Amino acid sequence: MPESVSSSNPSAHYKRWFDLSLLVPAHLLLFPIWASLWAAIPFLIWLEDRKSVFYRQKRIGNNGKLFNVIKFRTMVIDAEEQGLAWTTDDDPRVIRVGRILRRTALDELPQVTCIWKGDMSFVSPRPLDLNEHYALEELIPGFEKRLHKCNLVSSDWLRYMTRTTTPLKNSATIWSISKSSV
Repeated sequence: MPESVSSSNPSAHYKRWFDLSLLVPAHLLLFPIWASLWAAIPFLIWLEDRKSVFYRQKRIGNNGKLFNVIKFRTMVIDAEEQGLAWTTDDDPRVIRVGRILRRTALDELPQVTCIWKGDMSFVSPRPLDLNEHYALEELIPGFEKRLHKCNLVSSDWLRYMTRTTTPLKNSATIWSISKSSV
């Protein structure tokens, strides 16, 4: 088991096995689709501006452990230096193919590697970048607790309600964790 799966919480092991029981059959049964996506998406991103197809960012995981998340790049290079952390529908930093990837959530496909490694899970609180996490810790009382009850980190049900991270969404995430037994 990866070190990100806490041995102090037995439910973490069940969660890890659940993740693997979804990943392995999905990759075996859907291999032609996976292979097509992994070939087409990077090529389309590269065609747009001939630059890197991946976006890497440090995120905070279980018990504050830092890990690197990888996604398909949907914005111009150094987009964070150009403005807002939270994107909008008409954000000028988003590249053309990036709009499609974001709408379909295919930009998050490389995060499967984080699930394979055990840094993330299919169901848990969404990992935030360092600046956003620390800012929300100051805005929302108890925000840091959202990573201590859960063992692994990934997108949660609230991510499907909106593509942006908001203090309201994170407050609801904390509430849902406080009510969960996992």
